[in-house]
Amino acid sequence: MSVLVNVAMGQSAHTVDVRNAEPAELADDAAAGKTQVGPRGQPLSLLDRTEQQIVGGKLPESTLKTLRASLARQRAAAFDIIENGSVIVRSLQAELSALGPVPDDGSEEPVAIAEERLRLNDALAVARMPIIDARQTYERSGVLIHEIDRILRERGFTTLLQRLPTPLNPLNWLTGTNELSALTASSLSSFHDALSNRENPVPLSVLGGLVLAGLLLTYLVHPFVVRRASQFLERGRSGVLKSGTLLTIHVLRLVLPLVGGLIIASPLLIIGAEIASSTLMQLSVLIPIIIAFSFWIGHVAFSPNYPAAAIVRRRSELARRGLWVTHSLGWSIALIGAINLMQLTGVFSPTLESLLLSLAVVWASACFFGIAQIIGTNNSDAATPDELPTHERAVKAGAFGIRLIATAAVIACAIGYSEIAKHAVSSLALTLALLVILLAVHRLGTGIPARILKRDLSASEKGLTALIPVLLACLLAAAALPLLAMVWGVRQTDLGEWWMLILTGFDVGGIRLSLMSLIVLTGVFVTGVVVTHWVQIAVQTSVMPRTNADAGVRAAVVTFVGYLGIFLSALFAASAAGFNLSNLAIVAGALSVGIGFGLQAIVANFLSGIILLIERPIKEGDWVEVSGYSGLVQKISVRSTRLQTFDRHDVIIPNSDLIAGTVKNMTLGTRLGRVIVPVSVAYGTDTRRVKALLMEIAAAHPLVLTSPEPLVLFRALGESSLDFDMRFFINDVFDTLAVQSDMLFAITERFSEEDISIPFPQRDVHITLDEALQDKLRGGQA
Repeated sequence: MSVLVNVAMGQSAHTVDVRNAEPAELADDAAAGKTQVGPRGQPLSLLDRTEQQIVGGKLPESTLKTLRASLARQRAAAFDIIENGSVIVRSLQAELSALGPVPDDGSEEPVAIAEERLRLNDALAVARMPIIDARQTYERSGVLIHEIDRILRERGFTTLLQRLPTPLNPLNWLTGTNELSALTASSLSSFHDALSNRENPVPLSVLGGLVLAGLLLTYLVHPFVVRRASQFLERGRSGVLKSGTLLTIHVLRLVLPLVGGLIIASPLLIIGAEIASSTLMQLSVLIPIIIAFSFWIGHVAFSPNYPAAAIVRRRSELARRGLWVTHSLGWSIALIGAINLMQLTGVFSPTLESLLLSLAVVWASACFFGIAQIIGTNNSDAATPDELPTHERAVKAGAFGIRLIATAAVIACAIGYSEIAKHAVSSLALTLALLVILLAVHRLGTGIPARILKRDLSASEKGLTALIPVLLACLLAAAALPLLAMVWGVRQTDLGEWWMLILTGFDVGGIRLSLMSLIVLTGVFVTGVVVTHWVQIAVQTSVMPRTNADAGVRAAVVTFVGYLGIFLSALFAASAAGFNLSNLAIVAGALSVGIGFGLQAIVANFLSGIILLIERPIKEGDWVEVSGYSGLVQKISVRSTRLQTFDRHDVIIPNSDLIAGTVKNMTLGTRLGRVIVPVSVAYGTDTRRVKALLMEIAAAHPLVLTSPEPLVLFRALGESSLDFDMRFFINDVFDTLAVQSDMLFAITERFSEEDISIPFPQRDVHITLDEALQDKLRGGQA
């Protein structure tokens, strides 16, 4: 008995029933005796209870999120069981295949084999049961997760579309001002009472010292340290030292103001902890972080003190203005964050909340318009937008988008949709900050290789270095997409669902595609292509030179090796990725209809190229005439053949024309060629003498072959001449024009010496005049 059979038979006793896994709150209910039961008294599983709670009532958002997390863990556990169990199932199926098929001719197979087949079938059935249960749990959990996500998205949209009182109504301003005054007075009174009643308070001198220390660190130590580092940078440093110094300056600009701001706000944090005010503690941490971060983003983006490091390079006055506008935007975003925290406490009425959000949104929109104006002012001297560089046009398009979103936010806030306006300005600010960080990382990453490699690079190294910016940009874009999605409102759980879909895969025509399968497919295929290229080089440089094959055969063999290597690489890649080749054959058969109609010409040219490489009716270097063109074959590729005429023009001939059409190949079997030189002499010339002279001239030329011997033919009696043909053979047909020219020179000189005339066409013209014209001519002469 196989060990796998024992494992499969005993698996059901050790398999965890993932359907009964419970979340924390349901486990607490069970411990308290609140376990829910079904109609027959049996305890309900997590899936059943989730369905009842979703259908039965409107659960709080926190409960839905907790249920979703539990369902996600349950689905992951089911997926692990499916993956691990499928290995056992495949192993048992392999053992069954090793036994061979059951006899279908009525004969009985040996008893031992029959018993082993029965045991394996029983083990296979047992091994499949947990997988079937896990698949049911996996699918059912997925349905419930999608339903919870739908409910959460609907609630999010409902909250986003909630309409508050419009700030355009003056009565709302009066009401909001009164409410704010009353709320401020009440909060100050409560704060004073809390300070008076706190136990073991921190002395005011300590709190004042913390504020003073934070101010010194932010406005004295920070500028001094950054100024000294900038002076060190301006001394002409280069290479890695320059990049490291610049990175240090950026870190100092972020860390020192952040620490200083937290120290300045630390008294509020201490007081909030003493009076148990979580809102005050959160505000004392949130606001310094946002303000310090906006100050740092402004320096990274515009860098007025060191323009060479700026992401958006503008004139010095524009750069300084951009820094402070960005810093002001940070204050407005901090105000929005503070309003959000206070909103959670429920102390703001809808009217007051709308008024405060409208002030923050208008402030932020004004800052966005300032940023758009600064980045939209280009440094180029181009007269028209079409003459601007590509990146400048992209920046102008981005500036227009910023203005559009800011305008839409102000309009939404004016008509009462403050949540939409708040979401728009907050998301836009985070998007701009993320883009600045990504561009800074990209510039730093692309500059390191050029600074490290100080020597002259070879052609291959230059090509590899040129790919670094592209690869880094792709990696940063892949990392930025999920971040941008979350910034603009996509829930993290939705991104998790997409990622799980990529990991677990999806079916396309019976083929399951997943991230791992695609990685394996790409890796094996790329490796196969690289190995094929190396094999081609080895065949071309080491194997073929040792043979007597001509250049055409060598090129054909190398090309065939390349095609074979790519085909095998694709086959191995599909097998390594776990694709069923029979399913691939089905997909290929389904696509063949479309290929037969839409890609008929391409497939015909491809097959013609294969035939050209096998039959070799033409090869590279041949002199051919096809489709009205005459020239040398330069390269035979998959789809077409490149022909170079004697005028040095390249002509691309489809391979199907070379197979289905008529091709004249002057050098297919041999380069031996016949040359015909037509010669004409005047009437009355001794023809025997002409023949003897032409034979002497042909025999005197060093490229004319004696076997076959030259031949002079009296071809015709022309209108003005006696026409002869001098015919002879030469070893290389490519010398035809040169030999013809030499022969004409020699014939002209020799005929001139022998006083033999080379005629030209002559005509006798007779003019007949009528009697009236003759009378006029006579009158004119008189």
